[in-house]
Amino acid sequence: MLNVKELYTVGVIMPFQEPFRDLEPGIEAYVGFFEGSDKEVSSGTEKMTRKNIGRYSIIRKTGLLPGFAAKLGIESYSILGVGKYPEDLRACAGALRAFKKMSGLMIETEKIEKMLTESAEGVEERLQRQKEEAAVYRGDGIGADASQYMYG
Repeated sequence: MLNVKELYTVGVIMPFQEPFRDLEPGIEAYVGFFEGSDKEVSSGTEKMTRKNIGRYSIIRKTGLLPGFAAKLGIESYSILGVGKYPEDLRACAGALRAFKKMSGLMIETEKIEKMLTESAEGVEERLQRQKEEAAVYRGDGIGADASQYMYG
């Protein structure tokens, strides 16, 4: 016997596909509910079930672990923070807040949320710089600097 009553996984969802394209303002996480799971979701989160996500799936360990656990009778939830890109650290902070509310754990998360936000700003600045550098690329293996040369 495992003595596990609940299982949570976290990930990021990018709302570019239906049914997530038309996000309500203020939604920071979607929560996938697996068979036998029936917790209430708090404000800022949206419940996902087979009915409202249709043919879309929660992939990799974020979906597999709770799927298997549900078959063992363990309440299972997949919390997906809403992000703009796959490694969006702000989405991770949203998923962390949703986890804290759903699990009822009294844990201090302010410092890590601040760190995630600051790190996200750094990543986004770097992405913007790379985008600007790529715009300077002139083709034929000649770019603004040697790092932009193409080999093929």
